[in-house]
Amino acid sequence: MTKEQFFIGLAVCMSALSLYVVLENTAPQNVGPISSQPATNLLNSEINGLRATLQTQQQTLTDFQTEFNKLHSQFLYSQNQFSVGIFSPTDQGFQLIRSTYGNLLVSLVNTEKLGDGYKLTFNFGNPTSMTISGLKGKISWQPTTDYQKYMDDPNYMKEINQKTNSKEFQILSNLLPGAWNTISITIGPANEQTIGEIDISNLQSDQVRMRPIRLPN
Repeated sequence: MTKEQFFIGLAVCMSALSLYVVLENTAPQNVGPISSQPATNLLNSEINGLRATLQTQQQTLTDFQTEFNKLHSQFLYSQNQFSVGIFSPTDQGFQLIRSTYGNLLVSLVNTEKLGDGYKLTFNFGNPTSMTISGLKGKISWQPTTDYQKYMDDPNYMKEINQKTNSKEFQILSNLLPGAWNTISITIGPANEQTIGEIDISNLQSDQVRMRPIRLPN
């Protein structure tokens, strides 16, 4: 073998060795099966985060509804002030109630059991100078109510509303001016527990009479 042939053979061997090293480094490695545990943990974490956010939003909505009911009740109370007279069977005084043609003074003077209900006797004081005819209104009865709790507790509000009854009434006799006028109204069904509070509201009349002016001769 000549010197030239030796170097040619050596060059061919070196090229083959380099090609083998390159192929070994670029061949796919056996890394085994890929675990799905990290991805599952991440998904569960995201689901738990969404659940916590939903619960927070639901609580916020509940708090908002409670506050809305409270403000709504306070608004209705302010709107109805002096438009509703609130009585109990043990009341002795009178309530001022607005009507179509002025304020009336109303007091509950007697409560009499009648069948499955009650006969309620009121004095309607007419402080105006007019005779009022055909007075209509609404009477409702319910258990004694804690109004602070009523405004703060939606469940208590619902319970009282479910136990509240009402009816429309009309007074056939005239309410004479400057006088107490005795009026009886029957309600039912009712018992001692459900007439802890008695309300009169929506007093309206479309008929009044006044004395004509007498001019001097």
